[in-house]
Amino acid sequence: MMKFYFALLVLLLLLPFYSKGQIKTEKVDKSEIPRIPAGIATKSYSPIAINIEEKETKLQKLEESILEYKSGEGMTFGIFEEFFLNFDKVESSCLDGTCYKEVSIYSKGANTLGFYFDQILLGPNSEFYIINDEESFLQGPFTKETVNKTEGFISGLIPGERLRLLLKAPENEVSTNRIVISEASYGIYDFFGVNKYTSNNSIQSACFGCSASCNQNIKCFSTYEEESHGVMLMLVKSGGTYSTIGTGALLNNGKQDYEPIVLTAVHVSPTIYLDSMQFMFHYRSPQCNPTSNGPTNIIVQGASPLGPSDGTTDLRLLKLDVNPHNSPVFNNNPVSYLGWSINSNPIGSVVGIHHPVSDVQKFLAGDVPSLRNDTSGPGNYYYWEFNLTNGLLQPVSSGSPLLDDNKRVIGANHGRDPGDNYDCNYSNNPKVLYGRLNRSWDIFSQYLDPNNEGLVALNTITNQPGAETKGYIEGLDYLCSSTNYELKNSPLEFSINWTVSPAGLVTNSSGTGPIANLSPSSPSASGDAVLTFTITSTGGSVQTEVNKTIKVGKPGVSSIWSATSSTGLNLPVPFVATYPDRCDEILDAEWDVYPTTVTIMEESGFPCAYPNNTGVQISFHNSGSYSVRVRVKNGCGWGGWSNPTYIQANNFLAFDYTVYPNPASNEINIEIQDGPEKSTSSPDLIKQSPFEVNIFDELGNLMLSTEMSDTKFKLDVSALTEGYYFMHIKHDKGVIRKKIKIER
Repeated sequence: MMKFYFALLVLLLLLPFYSKGQIKTEKVDKSEIPRIPAGIATKSYSPIAINIEEKETKLQKLEESILEYKSGEGMTFGIFEEFFLNFDKVESSCLDGTCYKEVSIYSKGANTLGFYFDQILLGPNSEFYIINDEESFLQGPFTKETVNKTEGFISGLIPGERLRLLLKAPENEVSTNRIVISEASYGIYDFFGVNKYTSNNSIQSACFGCSASCNQNIKCFSTYEEESHGVMLMLVKSGGTYSTIGTGALLNNGKQDYEPIVLTAVHVSPTIYLDSMQFMFHYRSPQCNPTSNGPTNIIVQGASPLGPSDGTTDLRLLKLDVNPHNSPVFNNNPVSYLGWSINSNPIGSVVGIHHPVSDVQKFLAGDVPSLRNDTSGPGNYYYWEFNLTNGLLQPVSSGSPLLDDNKRVIGANHGRDPGDNYDCNYSNNPKVLYGRLNRSWDIFSQYLDPNNEGLVALNTITNQPGAETKGYIEGLDYLCSSTNYELKNSPLEFSINWTVSPAGLVTNSSGTGPIANLSPSSPSASGDAVLTFTITSTGGSVQTEVNKTIKVGKPGVSSIWSATSSTGLNLPVPFVATYPDRCDEILDAEWDVYPTTVTIMEESGFPCAYPNNTGVQISFHNSGSYSVRVRVKNGCGWGGWSNPTYIQANNFLAFDYTVYPNPASNEINIEIQDGPEKSTSSPDLIKQSPFEVNIFDELGNLMLSTEMSDTKFKLDVSALTEGYYFMHIKHDKGVIRKKIKIER
C-alpha cells in the first residue's frame, strides 16, 4: 500500500489578510495571500515530504489511461492515496485570542493536489485555507457555513506541488475544531498551467487548450456569456482514482425558484458515485485568445437523483446538495439556470457549451437538427442528430447541453456516430447525437414544470425570473364562416386532440392535430363555444389543456323590455333590447318602429349592463298602435330582427310633472302641472284620485313605490344606489315616464 511519510511544520502566524468569504479556487494578488507578519518570531520546520511507493508505476498507468481514452468516456487524471493528517496533533500558536495551525506539504511533480477529509468540523468563527504561495492560488476560506459535508468532503483541485494548510480560529474554538484528512490526490493533468509534471510519454498534460484546435473558447462568443455560467465540468472520486467524467448544466424550472437541477447524460453520472461527485463552475479561459487558465473555479460536492434516469434518451436530472444561488461561495460569481424548450417550432441551428477533454469551456455549433429514432434494435432511443459547423465533441463533452436558436436547452450530448474520420474537417465527420429533452418529459415534467402549467419553454435566469412560453390558440374571436384555429407552441411529438363545446354550434366538434377547422353549424347558429386542445406527452402520463372561447355566428335579440304597453303622445318611453351573456361582443344596435311617426332619442340601445344598457327612448306623435323591433351587430355582422313588441299611443293626458333636482342625491321634488290636453286642472285630478309614483331600475325592477295626494311632493331616494332610473307617475288619465339620475 502506498503511504505518505511526513514531518509536521507548525508555525505561529498573525495574518493581516483579506478574506473573500467563499470556498473557491482562485488566482489572487500576492497581497491577498496569508503571510507571516514582520516581527513575528517563527520556528523553522521542514515541509512534509510526500513519498509515493511505486510512484513510477502508478503514474505510468495514469498516462496510459489518458492516452487511451475513448470518445464519450471520462478521463482519469489523478490518484487518491492513503494519507493521514489529524489537525488535533498540530500544535497551535495563539496571540491576542486568535490561534493558528499550519502544515506545509510537498509532492514533487504534481500539477494538482487535493484532500479527502474524513472529518471537517469547524467552529462558527473558524477559517481553514489551502494555499499555493508560488502561484498565488488560494482555496477558501472553508467555514462552518460553506462546508456542506462534514464527513467525506473533497477539497477539489488546487495547482502545484507545494501547499500550505492553514487553520485560523478563536482561542475558545481551537479544541472543538476537527480536521482529519485520510487521503490525498495527486493529479498529472494541468488544469491551472503550472507545468510541474514531466511526462514519460510526452503527453500533453496542460488541460487548458488541450482540446481540438477548432474548439474555440466560450469567451469568444459573448452572446452566450450568461448561459456559460450554468455549465459545469463534472469530476468524481472513484476508489483510488480521480476523474473528469462529463459536462452538465443547471436548468431553470417552472417555479423559477433556483432549485439546483442539473441535466446531464446517464452514462456519465453513475448513481453510486453521486455523493463524491463534484461540479466545477466557471472553469473558463478569461479571454478569447490566447487560451489561458481560468483564474477562478468553484466546486460543489454531492448530488441526488431526481426521479429515474431515461435510458431511451441517455438523459437524467440531478439535484445538487449545495444550491449555488444561496451559497456564499458564489456571492461574487453567480451561476445561471439555463432555459429549456420542448417546443415544436422549427430550429434553424444549434449551439453547444462543453468541456472537451476536460478543457476550459468551449463553443460548438451545428446545422439544422433532425429527429433520430433508433427503434430497430432491442431498445428504443431518441436523439437529435446534426452535423457540426464549429467545434468538435471529445471525451468529457458527454452530458453537455444543446441549445436551440433561442438559447434554450433541448437536450444533452450522448456521443456521436462511429467512424474514424472525425476531426476538425467537418465535411466527412459522423453525425453527433444529443438526447431529446421532449422525449423524457414523462419523467422530467414534475421537476421542470412542477405545477403542470403546460410550459413548453423557459428562459435562462441568474437573479430574477425570466419569460415563460405556453401553448395558445391562434384564430379569430368570431366564427362567422369556415376558419382555422391553430395550437401554437405545441410540445414536440406530443399527441394533440381537440373538442368544441357545445357541439351543436359548429360543424366539426372534435379532431386531432394542432389545427381545428370550424364553421357555424347553420346560418342561425349563435352563442359562445369553447375550443379545447388536449396535449398528451409521448408516454401518456402528462396531459394539459389549452382553451379559447369563440363567438359563433351573428347575434340575436331575445326580447325587448318596456315598462308599459300604452302611453300618451310626445312622451319619451324607454325600450331596452336584452341579449343575455354576449353583451361584450355587441358593436351596434338598430331600432325599427312602425308607423314611423316617432322620434328615437340618442341612446345606445345596447343590451348590456350599465353604463351601456340605457336602451332608447321613443316618443310617439300620433294616436294608434305601434310595433317596435331591434337588431344588433357583432363581428360577424347584423343579426336578425327581433320579434316586435307593441305599444298603444293615446291623446288623453291632462297633466305633466317636473322633477328636481336631477341628478339628485337623497331627495327629489315632484311637482304636478297641467298637461297640454288638459280638461281638468291638476288640483282637481288629485282630488279625483291620488297619483301613483313608481321608480324602476334600468332592467325594469321596481325599486320604490308611493302615492302623492298633493301637486307638490318630496320623495326620499336615499336608499337608491347611484345610477339611472325611470320614474313613472300614473293616474287613471295616463302614465308619464321620466329618466332620473342618482348621484352622490
